[in-house]
Amino acid sequence: MRATPPGEDVGGTGRPAGLTGREPVGTPLRDAVVVFALAFSITFALGRLATGVPLVAENLVGLVGLAFLYLPLRALAWRRESPVDYGVTTRGGVVGLKVATLTTLALIVPFTLGYHLFHGVFLGRPPSFAADRLRRFSEPLEGRPVNAEQGARLHLFVEGDRLVALAGRDYPGPPVELELDSAPCRLEAGERCATIVQRGGALRVRAAREAPTLHLGRHEVRAIPPIEARHGFAWWWTFVLIQLGLVALPEEVLYRGYLQPKLDQRFAQRWWVLGAQVGPGLFITAALFAVGHMAIEPGPYRLAVFFPALLFGWLRARTGSILAPVIVHAAANLLIRAVSSFYYP
Repeated sequence: MRATPPGEDVGGTGRPAGLTGREPVGTPLRDAVVVFALAFSITFALGRLATGVPLVAENLVGLVGLAFLYLPLRALAWRRESPVDYGVTTRGGVVGLKVATLTTLALIVPFTLGYHLFHGVFLGRPPSFAADRLRRFSEPLEGRPVNAEQGARLHLFVEGDRLVALAGRDYPGPPVELELDSAPCRLEAGERCATIVQRGGALRVRAAREAPTLHLGRHEVRAIPPIEARHGFAWWWTFVLIQLGLVALPEEVLYRGYLQPKLDQRFAQRWWVLGAQVGPGLFITAALFAVGHMAIEPGPYRLAVFFPALLFGWLRARTGSILAPVIVHAAANLLIRAVSSFYYP
């Protein structure tokens, strides 16, 4: 690792990272602070609304993703700066894909080993490497709602490896019948019915008489029977698309596409690290990335994303584009979900 003077070419792009080829208008640090503050505030507000507004809860990931795309791109347009100059481009896509693929492959073994050492050895959770652990019901069914036992609602959700149907204490009826692998379950007011999820099970929910509204999963997505859902591997396709389009892409546009170059403009010191020229902007952006993850779900463990953010920032500096960070970001989330399934059903 060696220090280099400001203005040296970065990542083979022909210009310093984050610079447009002309002097930036305005104050880069101020622009970065304003955009991040707005993104954090919007995310925090949406997270609070999601607890009481089903429409927001059902579309929370998409709404946050739209905000993360709109804010930096609007800021660049206001400053008359090009997103291409900030790495929001597929230019150099072959190099980006190659670097992303090699990085992802290099992550698999050390991550899996580290996960096992912490969860399997330190926390004492022996893994079960069964393919059935990778089966899931559709996303709307996942997660236990808050205070499900109260009120007059009918809830249906997946809790671990169990499908749970629950009627609130004040639910007036009519009862609901659940069928899973031909095992019926009749649900009355204030009662709970749980059925072990079977291999390849098909879920059919119908009302015994008239059709009441069911509230599915932690976000209480409203649906009217009959409802059908498969328990299998198909959910992975939806998960991959969500991670690519609604999680990784918007977050990388905001953090590695906008904030990191802006901060690099403000803090000129550079160091060479494994073929990429990085500066304080990489570390500050990683810290902001970690803080931003606490807007919806506060907790010290959320700050751990600081470390993968360093990798995403390095990829941005190495390739001059957000393409590689987007791919590795989505792949890392996919790897976490897959490995954790063997330890936590």
